Amino acid sequence: MEDDKLLLSVPAAAALMSVSAATAYQAVADGLWPVVRLGRRGVRVPREALIAWVRDQTVMGAAEGSTDRPSVGSAVGVGYSDDPAGDAS
Repeated sequence: MEDDKLLLSVPAAAALMSVSAATAYQAVADGLWPVVRLGRRGVRVPREALIAWVRDQTVMGAAEGSTDRPSVGSAVGVGYSDDPAGDAS
């Protein structure tokens, strides 16, 4: 069973990540994904290290192109005011 494997081939890691094999090989070549080198050409991707990498890359609650700042009045208890003095009513 594939779920039991400690080390994944690059194509198997690609399937796990729902990306193409070409994208996975590029991630390995760029040093983005953790790998174990086996000899001169052999490469395997450690399953648990890849899962940890995904956790590290995950940004919670931020849509693409958004800022880290909440929108005006979005915080609980924060009112919105047109008053330039900043007094919320």
